[in-house]
Amino acid sequence: MASAEFTTQLTDGSTLRADENALRLLVVARSPDPARSTLAPSETWIGVGGPHCEARSCTSPIARTTDYYPASGVDEAGQGRGEGVSWGGTLKGGTDYYVTWEAVVNVKAKWDDAQLCVLPEVKPCIPLGEVTKANGVR
Repeated sequence: MASAEFTTQLTDGSTLRADENALRLLVVARSPDPARSTLAPSETWIGVGGPHCEARSCTSPIARTTDYYPASGVDEAGQGRGEGVSWGGTLKGGTDYYVTWEAVVNVKAKWDDAQLCVLPEVKPCIPLGEVTKANGVR
């Protein structure tokens, strides 16, 4: 996980309700085997849930908002430049790719121990770590 942040607006400019925040994640993705390529995950297979989750029902759906970009194609703000790899495309083995994911979450939700999980399997998961708050976050 490169970073996790709550914001008050989705990347596409959509406004959220008063009881919602956007959870924006900058994620580093790589093939599990450095010698082999893998397919970029589709947003239908990613979710955020707490460590108590044992079923898909306790996850929040999350959507990819950027393509997958190799480190050489990402600027200091985490924005991709040039042509990225879309979901279902090939991620080369031994290469780190950066992708931004976003979810709409309730402002009262507890995210202290939240994890990013690949669904439909809930484990293994990656802890989100500290989630920062952008200006104006409730």
